[in-house]
Amino acid sequence: MKKAIFTVLLVSLLVGHQKLSAQESIMGEINYEYLEKLIDLAKKNYPRNQIMKIQGERSKAAVSAAKISYLDLIQASYFYSPAESYLASSSPGTNNVSLILSGFQFGVVLSPGLFFQKPYTVKQAKAQYEVAMLETKNYQTVLEIEVKTRYYNYVLILNDLKVKNQEAQDSKFMLESAREQYELGEIELEDYNMRKGGATQAGLSLAQTEINFLKAKDALEEIIGVKLTDVK
Repeated sequence: MKKAIFTVLLVSLLVGHQKLSAQESIMGEINYEYLEKLIDLAKKNYPRNQIMKIQGERSKAAVSAAKISYLDLIQASYFYSPAESYLASSSPGTNNVSLILSGFQFGVVLSPGLFFQKPYTVKQAKAQYEVAMLETKNYQTVLEIEVKTRYYNYVLILNDLKVKNQEAQDSKFMLESAREQYELGEIELEDYNMRKGGATQAGLSLAQTEINFLKAKDALEEIIGVKLTDVK
């Protein structure tokens, strides 16, 4: 019985040491060069970021359109008079004296209302463009933080998965050892059932951690737009 208890304590200490070591080394699991690649992919592929870029380009185009619209201030007009047309003639009963205008006649009309309105329109377009650029810059920062958060969570759960996998293997080993000891009469049924329950709990914990890992992986792939296996 003492031998069985000693075996359980030894394995438990080893598992606890492995778990503590994995937790202490989590910072060493962060690959910052790889993380930068993920951030670049997110900026390139994430739909919301693309929408922000398009809105910025549209605002920039609106500034150019507002500047060009200064041409609307000037409205040109013309009309054509044939050579035989008369603009004016003398009174009836007198010698006919007529003024003949021929060819194209041009005129220019300047709109004072539009003249004072255009500077405001251009200024407003520039302001909207600046706002769009600031919003894009702000979202770039938000997106970068979100990628980092998802990556750190992914690494954390991956590290935890390694620990849980080792715990499940150790529990399975302990259960096999307990079964042999029980069959040899070295331990009681209660001790065997306790280790069996521990192995079951370790298996359930591993399964839950695997699910959490898959969720973290999917979340990271969703924001970068590609599979992690495709990141070079």
